[in-house]
This record gives sequence, C-alpha cells and structure tokens, in this order.
Amino acid sequence: MFQISGTGTGTAVNLISSFKEPLEAPTFTNNRPHNPFVKGDTLFLSYYEDGVQMFNISDPLLPKRIAYFDTYTLQNGQGYSVPAHDWKGPWGVYPFLPSGCIVVGDISQGLFTFKLDMPVSDGSNVGKIAKIENSSVLFDSNTKGLVLRSDKGYCFRLKVSSTGTLTTEQIICHVNGANVNKIYKGDLAFTSENYSIILKDINNVCKKINATGGVLSLETVTCTSNPAQVTIQNSDLIVETYTKGLILNGKNACYRITVDNSGVLQVLTLNACP
Repeated sequence: MFQISGTGTGTAVNLISSFKEPLEAPTFTNNRPHNPFVKGDTLFLSYYEDGVQMFNISDPLLPKRIAYFDTYTLQNGQGYSVPAHDWKGPWGVYPFLPSGCIVVGDISQGLFTFKLDMPVSDGSNVGKIAKIENSSVLFDSNTKGLVLRSDKGYCFRLKVSSTGTLTTEQIICHVNGANVNKIYKGDLAFTSENYSIILKDINNVCKKINATGGVLSLETVTCTSNPAQVTIQNSDLIVETYTKGLILNGKNACYRITVDNSGVLQVLTLNACP
C-alpha cells in the first residue's frame, strides 16, 4: 500500500506496507506479482506461475485473496525459479469488460476468460454434500489424507501428529502429475457416528476421527478393510470449496469441520444432520 502526502509539486508517495501470497508457501515464497488493476474493492493480479489472483482490498492494510485460477500448472511443486519453467503463466489481466468477464493472457498457454464464482456459505445448515453411508474412508498411506482449504485458498492436510493428536500440515494445493481426488462445492459428510475419516500415523496405526460433543479426537481402530469400507490408495482427497469441509456425526449433533488460514481446525454445530 502507498500513501500520498503533501500538495502540488511537493507531493510524496510513501510505502506503508506490502504483501505476497505465494500458493506454494511455506516451501517456496518468491512469487512475482505483475500488472495490477483495481476495480472497486478488488485487486486483480497477474501472478506468473501462481496464475491470476483477486484480492479484496476494502481494508488496504489487510488484503484478502478471494479467488484465483492457476493457468500454468507445469510449474506446480517446483518453486518459482526453475530455469525450464521460469517466467511462465499470466502476465496480463483485464477486469473492465461490460460483460463482467475477466480476460487473462498467459505467456505460453494463450487467452483465458473467467467470471467470478464466489462460494456461498451454508452457515449452520446442511447444503450440498458428498454423503458417505455405512462406511468409513481409509487413507492407506500415512502421507495422504483429507485436505481442507482456508478462505485464502491455502490447503491443509489432516494428519496424525508424532504425539498421536489430530493436526494439520500446509501443503501445495495441486502438484502437477500428482494423484488426487477432489470434491467441488460440497461437504464430505458421514451419516453415522460409527463412520468417519481414518488416517494412519507414522507407524501405520489407524486412527478414526471423532467429533463427540463437538470435540475432535482420535480413536485407534483396525486397519483391516471390510466390504463396505472405502479405501483411498496413495492419494489425497481435497475439499476444494473453503466454505465446505468435513461433516461428522457426534451422537447428539452433527458438526462441520473447516480450517482457518493458520491451519487451525474450526468446528461448527449444524442445525440438522445429513
């Protein structure tokens, strides 16, 4: 943010603050914003390997990323300075067309047109869901799990910590060529307290996530698969919409689990169960 002070020829421009929001943080942070445009309270940025990004700047000291689209995915997971991929992606964005379309020029991938599709929060109501009945979902690799997005677009994988507690780790959302499953615009919901997400710890001991009384905990369970159990092999499952998450039945109520921008899990009591 810049502040203009003074009048006439004595006008000075002072830098008050700056920000960067690298999609590959915390592993890589040297991304490069380019050619900004401001339309109302929205800042539109060409971000080279990080695609095109939009920020709400109604509070200029606290800009908030509200949307992005990565037009150049070959760079993902390799940082921003790999010679073979350097200086790729969008270098121009134009948000002023009467139609509301956003036009983006990608150096190597061509011309893209977009419209903003902002997620709508269901609040404490059950909205669109991917419903799992009479089954748990087991991740067969202790390096994989359910991934939730924060409202800035960061991705956090649920995992079992070395001390045996439920925690999260920030990951790069989409690495080119990685095996991944996705849920769009819906929660992953379990209809019974007997079923949930099952993660493996570093010793490959299986832990089921419970939400009894709205308190998240882990329960040691058998890893042996049964005919009704869904097993995800060597892949994450990403809930792509930040207003959505994991819905668990906690005996007397159901809860939506989401994540904030620091990776802290949030638990919301729902008005009804799916």
